[in-house]
Amino acid sequence: VPPRGGWPLITWAHGTTGVADRCAPSRGEALSYLSSSLPSLDHWVAEGYAIARTDYEGLGTPRVHPYLIGRSEGRGVLDAARAARRLDPHIGKAFVGGGTALFAATIGGLGLTGFIAWVEIQLMPVASAFMDVSTQRFGSLGDFIAVSRERDARNEYGVAWVDCMATGQALGRGVYSSGEHALAGGLSASASGTIAVPFNTRVSMVNGLSTRIFNQAKWLLAPASERKTTEALGRFFHPLDGIHEWNRLYGRKGFQQFQCVVPDSVAEEGIRTLLEAIARSGLASFLTVLKRCGDMPSPGLMSFPMSGMSLAIDFPMSRELVERLLPRLDDIVRDCKGRLYPAKDAHMRADDFRTAYPAWTKVEALRDPVIQSSFWARVTA
Repeated sequence: VPPRGGWPLITWAHGTTGVADRCAPSRGEALSYLSSSLPSLDHWVAEGYAIARTDYEGLGTPRVHPYLIGRSEGRGVLDAARAARRLDPHIGKAFVGGGTALFAATIGGLGLTGFIAWVEIQLMPVASAFMDVSTQRFGSLGDFIAVSRERDARNEYGVAWVDCMATGQALGRGVYSSGEHALAGGLSASASGTIAVPFNTRVSMVNGLSTRIFNQAKWLLAPASERKTTEALGRFFHPLDGIHEWNRLYGRKGFQQFQCVVPDSVAEEGIRTLLEAIARSGLASFLTVLKRCGDMPSPGLMSFPMSGMSLAIDFPMSRELVERLLPRLDDIVRDCKGRLYPAKDAHMRADDFRTAYPAWTKVEALRDPVIQSSFWARVTA
């Protein structure tokens, strides 16, 4: 019986066996050259792994082949994994190849493991450059949980904008958008119109009054029941691209983003406590995003997601934010056994980082010694 998520897959890049067609491992004659490796493969099969073994491109078939050309060999290793999954649906999406530890450290590794000189990525095919989108406002955090659970079961993508100033029974109200790749519409979408913020304002335009007006209008203008539309990919995934230099609205001091994830077991209570603390602080924002994270395991040693809820909010920079609100939000996340997002962090405590990302020591062991960041120096000192 395959485990949950399918058999983990090892894709094996065999050593040199020769350049003649009969030297392909699948032909059998070359196995004597690989005899020292076979027991280790048997061990991994016994441990519950599936193994894909490539011959490399063209080896074992008539005519000229590119054996010993590194890029071709690399593609052969990846193609073997793809072919194995197509042949057996019980093989999972996680696979193990050469340099596995370095790969795991690089995913979510903040660029510390070195420069990636070449990479091959398999993308999901789409039929058009458009999205079929469903939009609906909800009246509270509890309503968000109900709507998102229902939509997650039938949509590939889902995210909510939240009114961070709402309180009482309206705490956590917002607008939920979910989407699927459209089957019609063509592969090119005309550029949507944009506006631009022409200069940095002396003070932040994002304040209690402006945010209260904006948030109220956005919520009221959203449909009370599910509304379906079709829109361009960019508008759905990158709505802020429609406003050039939008960061200038925060004034010369700029802004700081806070993003966290809290586990499913305490997600509703944790997010509610975070939103209450934000509303009480009076520190406002147009941009508050709430989403659910699924239970698919991430391959990275320091990947941010976990099964639960993620909250992200952009605050205008201020002393009150740094000295009062952010420490309070950090306390809440710590109590929930959640974690902050390192890639967007400018304040995380070292002990919080090391607790939330215990595999950081493995990343440090694989860090390129000539690459360092102020964040990494701060949280690992």
